Amino acid sequence: MAARRAAAALLAGVLLLAGCGGAGEDKPKPKPTADAYSKACPKVDRTTAPPTCTELVSGAKGLVLPADTPKLAYVGVNAGGATFLTAGGATLPLEGDVRRKVISSTDYASTVYAATLKKGKVAAVEPWLQVSEEALLNRVFAGRVLTGLISPRTPAGTYDLRAGMPVALLLDAVAKKGAIGARIINAQRKVKVDGACLPSLAVTGNPLTDGFGPQVSISRVPSMHGPFNDELIVTWENTTSGMGEAFYPSVAQVLGAPMPTPWTVAQHGVPDSGPAMQLRFASGKPKRC
Repeated sequence: MAARRAAAALLAGVLLLAGCGGAGEDKPKPKPTADAYSKACPKVDRTTAPPTCTELVSGAKGLVLPADTPKLAYVGVNAGGATFLTAGGATLPLEGDVRRKVISSTDYASTVYAATLKKGKVAAVEPWLQVSEEALLNRVFAGRVLTGLISPRTPAGTYDLRAGMPVALLLDAVAKKGAIGARIINAQRKVKVDGACLPSLAVTGNPLTDGFGPQVSISRVPSMHGPFNDELIVTWENTTSGMGEAFYPSVAQVLGAPMPTPWTVAQHGVPDSGPAMQLRFASGKPKRC
């Protein structure tokens, strides 16, 4: 009997080492290699854990990740935190212990996870690659133009949230220190955007007074008011700020998730204490009227 038990134990050990049976069947370990990281994006900082992508691929998808398999996929967290998006474009539920692990860190929106799959669901995740704040902001905003409406200032010193004046913002070419700068280009003069001549804001109702100048910066804040409540922040020259969820850059968007539009920006605290904006991306560069 003892000999049979010993033989059975030996057989089990051999099968486990060979990858048959046991926990290894349900949880295949991802094998990150220098080559895989080099293919993922043009510039990778391997001194961080996990490695960090500091520049993304140009094109429809900003990352080139290993292909999905039935047991392993590389994923990003979709907006709202209910699902993952895989590199292959599939949507997977984000729930249970996996959800609790993901939300334990505010890095989730900039993380590529190696997801172990079991029966079509995510059984476990491990961070595989980070994408830097600057790389995410550059992908969405660098050198582009936003246009839409900004609320006018009232004689009482508040802002009329029911009205709007045409506005255009030209974004910087490069993000720095976790933010990207922008300038309101029709602050003092007319400007043509997408074929329309936008008037100067330097008229009655000018919103750019009392510390609200033409220069702003845009940055990301994950889980601002609760889990997966990711806000894109506009900071004014007087250090007050507005916020809105649309246009929030994330790994899921880099992998091809659609971006909600327009971006509605409301002032923190008391909404009518600063300019509100409703913005979309312009299709071309600004010109003189």
